[in-house]
Amino acid sequence: MLPLNLTFLLFFFFYSLFPLLPSVSYDFHNGQRIAQIFLLFACALHFISRKEISIPKNNITFCITAFLALSFFSSSLSSYPHSSIMNSLHYTMLALLTFSLINTAVNNINFYRVLFYIHTSLLLVCSLNIVFSLIDQQPIKAHNIMMKFDNIRHFNHIQILLLPLSLYIYKHTKYKVLIGFSITLNLVFLFLSNSLASLLCLALIFALLLKFKLNEIFKNSIILLLVSIVFFSAINFYDTSSISSSTTNILNDSGRIEMWSRSVPELSNIFLGVGPGNYSIQIGGTVLSHPHNFLIQILNESGIIALFLVLYLLWIIAKEAALNTENEKLIFITFITTLFYALASGLIVMPVSQTIIFLLLSQLIPKRKKIPFNNYFKVIIISFSLIYFIISMTSAFRLDGYTPKMAGPSFWSAGEKNLDGLYNDSKK
Repeated sequence: MLPLNLTFLLFFFFYSLFPLLPSVSYDFHNGQRIAQIFLLFACALHFISRKEISIPKNNITFCITAFLALSFFSSSLSSYPHSSIMNSLHYTMLALLTFSLINTAVNNINFYRVLFYIHTSLLLVCSLNIVFSLIDQQPIKAHNIMMKFDNIRHFNHIQILLLPLSLYIYKHTKYKVLIGFSITLNLVFLFLSNSLASLLCLALIFALLLKFKLNEIFKNSIILLLVSIVFFSAINFYDTSSISSSTTNILNDSGRIEMWSRSVPELSNIFLGVGPGNYSIQIGGTVLSHPHNFLIQILNESGIIALFLVLYLLWIIAKEAALNTENEKLIFITFITTLFYALASGLIVMPVSQTIIFLLLSQLIPKRKKIPFNNYFKVIIISFSLIYFIISMTSAFRLDGYTPKMAGPSFWSAGEKNLDGLYNDSKK
């Protein structure tokens, strides 16, 4: 039987990824965020039930603690302190989730299989939508494939993150035809998105499989890639629409280069940033809520010291992560691919991909021997968790789908800062 915190995780993924469940909010992203709030709160309460815990090595603990302290300090000085503090509390809860999962080795193949099946359900419904679009001669665009998404690339994040896991399951199952069909669908959707970043991530996955000498998995992946190219070609052949998403220029940067070039923080904000969750930049008549680059976002929101802490933490993990088993190598491959993808996407702000990132992180962090779990720290965790839950749900109840907001998600789907009043264009 799975540990309780892993069961919580699977419930969260089922709610967030199973396409036929209604959302608890007017927006799909916001429904996932609300589910994530419940997940983090439940995992924190489960965490304090332990009598002893494993904690990361001293330098890792220092990096995480110092980063969180800087986040709260930056939030308190920002233009939107209440909403920014909510974001800092969210980082704290993600750190608690990581610590909780450090103490639960996620190497149970049943956990990965259930997560794979949940993701497959999404792929199957999306596949049916493509078939219906072809039959009705409708354009193959995002909304016709996955309801409530305006851009098919929004769920490339999940496809990239789950692909190495899928290949691992493919190797260790006797139902290779069914599992292979699901992986093929996954690859077809990556091609349909026409995203250069996701295709580069795919190439990176193959390169890392070779580097770590996972030869059988690499061979299987190449076979499935060739099959997916055949399916993709067939879809393009039958798609007569002139505005199909597959005709989009793959080299289109979607405004990212301009966004990055204009995202250099002012000198007054270089050390502490503008506060977590407070990034915004106006391009033309549109205000964007995140820069599609996790390093630029950290630099802008938490400052250069916080950025160095994150880079140092990632360097420690890359240097000291255990890579003895096939499972550990695939987790590391997924994590490296995640970091690469997050340099050109909003991966770290999306609830599902964000949760998967910290799940991966928990399995790579080197840890010390177990220590007694002091009641003093349990009281602190309970207090932080309750404050986080109350503030986040208060913010959720204030969501207003009719008020113009920024474009793109931050904590909520359109960067809403409703704990500090309605977002004021004059303050951007």
